[in-house]
Amino acid sequence: MEAFGIFSALKNAVTPDRITIIKTVTDSGTPDFSKTKQMLENSADTVCDYIEKLADETEGHNNNGFCGNPKVLKFDNSFIEKLCEEFKCSESMSIQLKQFIRYMDASGEHETLLKKLDGLTQKGLLPAPDRRHGKQALTILMQI
Repeated sequence: MEAFGIFSALKNAVTPDRITIIKTVTDSGTPDFSKTKQMLENSADTVCDYIEKLADETEGHNNNGFCGNPKVLKFDNSFIEKLCEEFKCSESMSIQLKQFIRYMDASGEHETLLKKLDGLTQKGLLPAPDRRHGKQALTILMQI
């Protein structure tokens, strides 16, 4: 359950290919922690080997913040700023929109995002007349 909460929080800011959750189930339902300690000690080498393997796989890639194959971002800051103006973003909406665009950009969903934005424009939702309507349009945009 904790891993799902962490994943849910991260998925808005990071693409799923960058998230690795390592969990050792240690709760035996008893207050005796000797078994828990033993289980953690037994899994430590395996976990360390896995982390080293991940580090080796990403070594040598450019440092644009993405694991795996380097990607060139398609949406620059001027594009994002223009969208923030069209959505009449508050500060929190702006952060939310930037995270969503970064996620779509990193996952290669450029065309999907552009089609959704075009659809919002055709429906008359963009440019938004005010912040309330902008929030509604942002909610629609982020529905996958």
